[in-house]
Amino acid sequence: INAEYMGYSKSAKLLVASRLKCSTKMAVANVVATAIRWVQFLAAFSFLVFITLEALCVDLMHRRRKGLTWGDMFRGVLSRLKETDYLVPVPQVIRDEGYDVEIHEVQTKDGFLLGLHRVMARTVKDGLTPRSRGSVVLQHGLFQTSMPYVLNGRNRALAFILADEGFDVWLGNNRGNLYSRKHVSMDPASDKFWDWCVDDLALDVEANVDYVRSHTKEQKIYFIGHSQGGAQGLMAFSANVELAGKIRLFVAMAPGAFVKEFGNKWLDRLADMYDRNPNHFFALFGRGCFMPQLELVREIVGMKIFSYMAYAMFNYLFHWSHEQWDLSREPLYFKDTPGGTSARTLAQWMQHSRSRRFARYDHGSDLNRAKYLQQDAPDYPLHQIECPTAVVYGGKDRLLDFQRLISNVNKDRLVWVKEIPQHEHMDSLNGVCCSKILYPELINVLSKH
Repeated sequence: INAEYMGYSKSAKLLVASRLKCSTKMAVANVVATAIRWVQFLAAFSFLVFITLEALCVDLMHRRRKGLTWGDMFRGVLSRLKETDYLVPVPQVIRDEGYDVEIHEVQTKDGFLLGLHRVMARTVKDGLTPRSRGSVVLQHGLFQTSMPYVLNGRNRALAFILADEGFDVWLGNNRGNLYSRKHVSMDPASDKFWDWCVDDLALDVEANVDYVRSHTKEQKIYFIGHSQGGAQGLMAFSANVELAGKIRLFVAMAPGAFVKEFGNKWLDRLADMYDRNPNHFFALFGRGCFMPQLELVREIVGMKIFSYMAYAMFNYLFHWSHEQWDLSREPLYFKDTPGGTSARTLAQWMQHSRSRRFARYDHGSDLNRAKYLQQDAPDYPLHQIECPTAVVYGGKDRLLDFQRLISNVNKDRLVWVKEIPQHEHMDSLNGVCCSKILYPELINVLSKH
């Protein structure tokens, strides 16, 4: 090779040298990029382990204060780890409860392929016909899948109760979660696949609503959203008047609109970190999928142990007492959580917690001017929601300011407000009391629209 090189012309030698330099620079750049990714991974992983250990300690101390011995807790964990429900996906849960299920795939305007689960009752209450009372789309919250709508089982879970009452029930799954991790052209392994925020999830609402209407030939359908699912409804129906005209009734259950301070030192520190310098937040958690390390942990420890860890961590971060839950099934409530979301989604919730506004994603003043034609990200015009709207919330939900939300929505279209004094943020889905104190009244309101 050297002899051949010596015979090259001067220009050829310069070309070879420049290519060698470029290849060397590329190799160094790849090594540096790989090292940075590993540092980010280890930093986020260490952060996750630390919070999880602290959460587990807090959970154990809470149980000790309730009078449980270490032996009681150990035996309880062992008995629940024997359950097989941890590995059952949503469609199988539906079948196991005695319902038929259809699995549909819905394409959004920007190319994401969403999993949509249809719950079909084999029998309904006397005098009713299956799926005769209209279609209803149920949309889950942050980090979740459609699982919370079925997890409490027959006679207690909202999806099954609605199906038994003659409604045609459709369970939505947001882009990026376990049932919607597909795109017509992008690979979920790429950061580009995850380049979206809460604003973009309004497109998922639109896609699901239009698909159900087209499939069932109904002019208008019901939409029920919990937490972030409720926020998606608020965004979609306030910004898209035509879409709101396709809704018979929008029920926002504990809707994530006006966020208060989180009240947890770690969450508040993360919000402060983002507020000071968003790049530090993205350096820790990535610019694509939010904390992909979580899925690695799930693979390492297994679904059962991971469910316990997620249960303890979320209760610790959000101060949930879970007094309304079926405590014999407590870890199962988080078997699909976290189900997958983008780092920008979390960033937008951090923005909301600091600005106290329900606004579009803040890209910074320069990009805001290009995208929104103004320096600040615009607020969602909640007063423009034209579909009939209902708000359900818990009196012990410390995460959100519901009175501010109620004062901002269109008063002429607000048809029902329900406060449940003893409920926290997740209780309108997880609470075993809901089948008696909430869902019958909800069904009565639905039947009037």
